Amino acid sequence: MLTLFLLISIVALTAFLSAGISPATLFPLTVFLCATGLYSSAKTQRKYPCNLLTLSTLALLVLLVMTILPLPSFLTPLMNAHRSIQNTVAETAIKQAIDIGLIDSFSPFFSVSRNRSGTIRIILLLICTFSLGSITAQLEQKKRIMFIQLLLAISILLAVAGFLGQWIIPQGKSIWWLFRVAHGSPVACFINRNHFGGYLAMLAPSALVLATTRYHNKQPMMGALWSIAFTILSFAILSSLSRGAWLAWLFSTIATFIFLTRKTKHRKTMVAGICIALISIPIIFCTTSRTDVAERLASFKNITNTNSANMRFTTWKDSLRITKDYPLLGTGANGFRMTFPQYRTSSSRKEFKHIENEYLQIPIETGLLGTILIIIILTRLLHLWRIERDPDSPDESTITACVLGAIVAVAIHAFLDFAIRVPLYAMTLSSLMGLSLRASPKQTSDPDTSGLHPRHYYLFGMLFPVLILVFGGIDSAKLDSPDYIKQASPARLCRTLTYAPSSWQTWYHLGNASIKSGLPDSYEFGEHCITQATKYDPLNYRLWTRLCRVRLYLKDEEGAEDAYRRLKKLRSWVTIKELEHLDAN
Repeated sequence: MLTLFLLISIVALTAFLSAGISPATLFPLTVFLCATGLYSSAKTQRKYPCNLLTLSTLALLVLLVMTILPLPSFLTPLMNAHRSIQNTVAETAIKQAIDIGLIDSFSPFFSVSRNRSGTIRIILLLICTFSLGSITAQLEQKKRIMFIQLLLAISILLAVAGFLGQWIIPQGKSIWWLFRVAHGSPVACFINRNHFGGYLAMLAPSALVLATTRYHNKQPMMGALWSIAFTILSFAILSSLSRGAWLAWLFSTIATFIFLTRKTKHRKTMVAGICIALISIPIIFCTTSRTDVAERLASFKNITNTNSANMRFTTWKDSLRITKDYPLLGTGANGFRMTFPQYRTSSSRKEFKHIENEYLQIPIETGLLGTILIIIILTRLLHLWRIERDPDSPDESTITACVLGAIVAVAIHAFLDFAIRVPLYAMTLSSLMGLSLRASPKQTSDPDTSGLHPRHYYLFGMLFPVLILVFGGIDSAKLDSPDYIKQASPARLCRTLTYAPSSWQTWYHLGNASIKSGLPDSYEFGEHCITQATKYDPLNYRLWTRLCRVRLYLKDEEGAEDAYRRLKKLRSWVTIKELEHLDAN
């Protein structure tokens, strides 16, 4: 019971602390889950063979850790051409910053990842999710059902709070009406409505399964209670206005209903149909009383022509070009945001930090090797689930239906968003998947049936101290934050440059910091940095505007005119007084 209490407390605390998106939350959470996993491992008496799932999971973590290891500059030529050029350019700039007195001397160390800070956060997230899945795999059967019920209780609270925050008592730029955020449109504990709706869509099928099960077991009161829970979650999902969440909810509900009808007798099938019919209540209410919901529903008639769809399609197409330059190891986890601006063909003001399609982002960021390992892990999990489950156990069938609904919802939602990178979302999914594995492997002829078990957990726990020793904890996990970069000192910006050599934001703000310093040659160095920023984001008209003004100050008329022409191609309405004569030509 203590383990169950700790697990649900972790989920609840993560939900309260902004879904765990802050490194200040994710770091201690990882430490705690590592300690809990190691404690559970020590209590486990049964010995398990080292299996394919364990080895592939460990290999993925090792691969990610290798991409963030700081490497001396003499190893730069061993990287592929794009990484080598980026590292060399950054190292040269750092030496120039030292020469003009902008920063003190230090030795730059680069890594394979193009966003070392972002990769650190993904590693922490993976350790959290693996830990939680490993721990929930040890729960007894009855406690597993209780765990799902407690997860649903938390989701219902989130649904109510999200609806209030979105429509009744606006949250504004705050999470839980308490924590101010600079970006996004928060709903409950999530940074946007898509993540909010997607999280509820992942858990809504579980409420449907529990309602059906209780009716079948002749517990009408409990059946009615979980039917109401399903209705509340469905209503909140529809009210979120997230089309991706709507699709995830719809397909996961249909998949759950199909699974239930195949596994139950006729009477139970009729009860499940009654539960499904409850969907009509929120649909009718939303479509008749809220114009915005009706408009969003109507957009499905011509969804491919919507602005959102067009931006996604263009981004997906442009993103595929990245794989040609980073085929084997990818850009590094979370490295997309640092490389995509070089490849985009649209000058839209929307800044894509994610592709919003995990099926494309994973191979781009982890490369061929990482993608193969992830496929092996998922395939092995499916195989273990098939050979270990007991189809004759009512409780196990209930858990299977809940997990199936969640996986379908996540699979659909991952095609349209990046919610799986949100700690609360990922941890909830992994905990549900852990419930589908046995704590004690079933005796079969297959020697590799142990799954992700606590006896192997120490392998993952050993990786975490490496992060603490090499990267110094929380500070290293936030160096890619735009808010941090804007306020960073020149010395910090140069350090950030070693973490993300192709970050246009770092180059841009380093250039501005140099100009503001007033040191000899500071303008020349600032111009060089801003020019480099335009190479890493050539369709950013603000960069060209700033570069025009800096070159005018340096009396580089030819360079200013060239930058102005690039600016006018991007935004014809922008004018610079000193260069207006070019418009007449």
